[in-house]
Amino acid sequence: MKTIKQEFDFAHELHLENERVRLEPLGMHHAPLLCPIIETDKGLMKYTHIKVEDSSELKTYMEQALAEREAGTRYPLSIFDKHNGTYAGSTSFTVVSNKDGSLEIGYTWMGYDFQRTGLNRQMKLLMMQYAFETLGFSRVEYRADSRNQQSRKAIMEIGGVFEGELRSRVVKPDGYRASIVFIAFWWMNGPV
Repeated sequence: MKTIKQEFDFAHELHLENERVRLEPLGMHHAPLLCPIIETDKGLMKYTHIKVEDSSELKTYMEQALAEREAGTRYPLSIFDKHNGTYAGSTSFTVVSNKDGSLEIGYTWMGYDFQRTGLNRQMKLLMMQYAFETLGFSRVEYRADSRNQQSRKAIMEIGGVFEGELRSRVVKPDGYRASIVFIAFWWMNGPV
């Protein structure tokens, strides 16, 4: 059995970085930097459980994300693309279980210009490296709307294992009842 090295700490100012991406704690100061993406890339969050298409909805989204961090249920991060020198979107650590050594990476969204550029892959690998190597966790989970083939494919391409689908699991803002797929990574004997 793998021993957890340290607990995930929601109060810690977490900064993760590699040659391609910098992740930093999401704050309201990121709103004007992310708003152009939301307002330009309509439909960007069509598979999420929330509607964010303008500055007002982005502000509400960010306030909720920060409240969830304060409550210890989600750690939202901004995504900075070092190649382009600009902010690309947001992602989060969530469903953290220090007891079980597992967490979920989710709430990820990036502007269309950043998709299929390798940024998402580098970001996810960086987050998994933190979970597995720094924290000593054994499991990282992802979940996605079953219709979101692009997201599912991206996770599977970096080694995710499809675990199943919960049918008619959540109601989307447009009233659609979506099924959710679960994909996971485990660290049993070494790094991902």
